[in-house]
Amino acid sequence: MASNYYVVTSFTTVQVLAGNTSIDVEYVTFATQPTGIGFSLAIPLEVWKLNAGGDAPGLIAAELENMVANYHVVGGDAVQTIDVNGLLADSVDLVVEYQRPTTGLPSLRSTVSIPMADLSLEATDPNIYNATGRPTPQAQVEAEYQRLVDLAGA
Repeated sequence: MASNYYVVTSFTTVQVLAGNTSIDVEYVTFATQPTGIGFSLAIPLEVWKLNAGGDAPGLIAAELENMVANYHVVGGDAVQTIDVNGLLADSVDLVVEYQRPTTGLPSLRSTVSIPMADLSLEATDPNIYNATGRPTPQAQVEAEYQRLVDLAGA
């Protein structure tokens, strides 16, 4: 699946999982092909050395490109924030676009932030993700698109 993404950059670092627990990781930023949506993963260093992250990067890239093809996503990029526990949290900010049918009016755009933990789990094992009861990344994008449609009609 490497044909649907490429590595933008990577570096070796430490990922803090909880108070006194940390692991060595390769922090890798990828971009999907052909759209170029950026996403980042902290891959355990031993896994990275063994198989460059296995199937996960390709599955995530395929999911992101699927949202471009079917869910009004026009771009996006990797984002890192600090969560409520003071730990780094990765996400992808996806740009959703509604093109108004009326000529002469500009399209409306908005951003939906999808946590990488959600995107990774949904892309690699949707059955487990569905059991969480949280809205899927696609449902979150679709809800934002509908908000733009409603806004355009207001």
